[in-house]
Amino acid sequence: MGIHRKPPPWTISDHNLPSRRRSQPSANRALTAMAAARRTGATGSSWFKVGEWYRQTQRSAVDWPPCSMSLTRSNWGQAATLTPTTATIMGWSSTRLGRWSMREFDSRRTTMKNYMTQLAHQGLVSAEVKVHPAMAAGLPGNVCRDINETFLLSGTKPEHLLAILHNGLNPTLSARSGAFGAGVYLAEEAAKIDQYTTPDSSYEQDQLDELHARLFRPSWPKHPEEDLFYCIVVRTVLGHPVFTKDAVKSLNDNGGAVFHDEDRRELVQVPGSSPPVRYSSLIAEKGEAIKRFREFVIFTRSQMYVEYIVAFKRV
Repeated sequence: MGIHRKPPPWTISDHNLPSRRRSQPSANRALTAMAAARRTGATGSSWFKVGEWYRQTQRSAVDWPPCSMSLTRSNWGQAATLTPTTATIMGWSSTRLGRWSMREFDSRRTTMKNYMTQLAHQGLVSAEVKVHPAMAAGLPGNVCRDINETFLLSGTKPEHLLAILHNGLNPTLSARSGAFGAGVYLAEEAAKIDQYTTPDSSYEQDQLDELHARLFRPSWPKHPEEDLFYCIVVRTVLGHPVFTKDAVKSLNDNGGAVFHDEDRRELVQVPGSSPPVRYSSLIAEKGEAIKRFREFVIFTRSQMYVEYIVAFKRV
């Protein structure tokens, strides 16, 4: 067993979680994430329950037996685990895992509200974007439906996770070769993000020392020394999105353009908006190019806030 490295000097507390056996279809991969929460504001703590999304069945999280995780306001993150009778999971609040604060995100939300108000006054009202109902069920905190704020998922490789925790998700690093432009791709389905993850197999895995020092602190559950995969739960503002099936023609305005230019990093302006306002996100609908899952593409970093990190096992 590896020796735990000295963690950063932040105040922490820990709380292990009990669990109860739950049968799982062997053909499915379980992705476990935070769901069904209640706040206890008087004590300065939040209690979260853990539920499961299935790869194929996509069952609602509210059916699953609760496993509580305590997060106090002085914590930078709190790990939690289930016993080996079920798929092992760990979850952390990213609020204090890294340095990237919510100020930039809050500022963008305010700007987006102004844009949406302007568009509404000009008769350009965006329809409410509805994602998989289990995605936001019971997660703590409110989302602003007027600007299509919601929770979405992103899968990542373990070697990228520390940078994401400190700097957020960065669309400027995205390649132009993406099917729907050079942005950050998010999903509402666990099975979609699973394909982008790679395993973190051991506490002693090369080049993951600093990440492990933050996630697997001495008094917290240890790395299970088998394959873990990381999922990011992202608070996202979709605003006034452009819908498309092929990244060429918009479904919003009878086949208009989607991107500003061939670089595909900027969306076109909303037709009829004055002063001009650009579409704020892209939603790729199922069709010829996409057979199974919708994709949500964000081109502005400040429209995304990394809310939780979830480590899961494939079963």
